[in-house]
Order: sequence, then structure tokens, then C-alpha cells
Amino acid sequence: EAAKKVGVSASSLTRVCQKLGIPEWPYRKIKLVEAKLHKVTAEQQQTECEVLRDVFSTECEDLSAKLHKLVQGEDCDVSALEEEA
Repeated sequence: EAAKKVGVSASSLTRVCQKLGIPEWPYRKIKLVEAKLHKVTAEQQQTECEVLRDVFSTECEDLSAKLHKLVQGEDCDVSALEEEA
């Protein structure tokens, strides 16, 4: 999408990003974390069990922190989320 918007090929954009010190585009990681956060939030709202709500709340906090890091340009491990998908 980004390559289309600036009128270059995806490989050209990748090379330029790597030269600028951007090792990878975090788009997929961000979308993965957003989807998981949405799912966990929905589960939290649907459960009546207090213990499960606390577990979901903690997981939401962790996912929100990961999302914040990714948006700020920091890298974080999302491999566990990729395995769940």
C-alpha cells in the first residue's frame, strides 16, 4: 500500500527503508496486535467470571503496550500471536 501511494515498487521501498535503518515495515505486526486486542477485549466484555476478566484485563494491557511500542517504531516480539493466528 505504501509503495503504491508514493508510486514506487514494493522492493524499491524496501531497499530505501533498509538504507534508512528501517529493517522491516511493522504494518503486519500492528494489524496482528490490533486484531488480538480486539478479540481479547470482546472476550473480556462477554465473560461473567471475575477471574477471567482480570486475566483478560492483564492481556489487554500487555497487548496495548506492544501496540504502543510498534507505533513508536520500536520492535517487539509478536511470535506467540502469530502462532495463535
